Amino acid sequence: SQDILSLIQGLGYERAHVVGHDCGGVIAWHLAQQFPQALQKLVILNAPLPDGLFRDIWGQLDQWWRRWPLLACQVPGVAEYWLGNNLRGFIQDWFQRYSIRKAAFSNDTLQIYQAALEKAGSVSAALQSYRHLLLPQAWWPQLRHQVQQITIPTLVLWGADDPVLSQSLNTSLEQLLTGPWRLRVLQDCGHWAMQEVPDLVNRELLTFLRVTS
Repeated sequence: SQDILSLIQGLGYERAHVVGHDCGGVIAWHLAQQFPQALQKLVILNAPLPDGLFRDIWGQLDQWWRRWPLLACQVPGVAEYWLGNNLRGFIQDWFQRYSIRKAAFSNDTLQIYQAALEKAGSVSAALQSYRHLLLPQAWWPQLRHQVQQITIPTLVLWGADDPVLSQSLNTSLEQLLTGPWRLRVLQDCGHWAMQEVPDLVNRELLTFLRVTS
């Protein structure tokens, strides 16, 4: 969160619209809690509430198979080695497995992601985001119910058929969001909303971000 705050300030802005998905969405949630003065509006795409990920993981042990990517990357070195030797297959499985609209991920699209992750240090950097989610300093405040409410205008977009994160994670939105907020469930859409239904997501973003708070 501090890195995003520094980025906003480094670009010469006092406040910014912040949009985040998955791990980026988790960071955006925490940014809105810790530095609300730096945000004008918040948009979340398929990312659990600050307390939702831990409630979902620890409260549904029989569903851990859905979290295997999060758990598998926790061992430093092992995940980097495996991905380095199986990058193409992993990328294809990663997007195809958790999407409903498979055609959204053509070979050309997958090649873009592969080229990005082939750069030195990219795989380790990506894994660090997932590793941080299970660090004690990340989950301890949530287990102690020290969840700070969010007052800025917030839009939550959620793929209805996300096989990774269930819609049940949104049940406590009204407890966390005390400012204006709206939840839009995107039908026939998996985890990758911005790629599976880009036109719909872009319309929602433009409408929400154009409206004066």
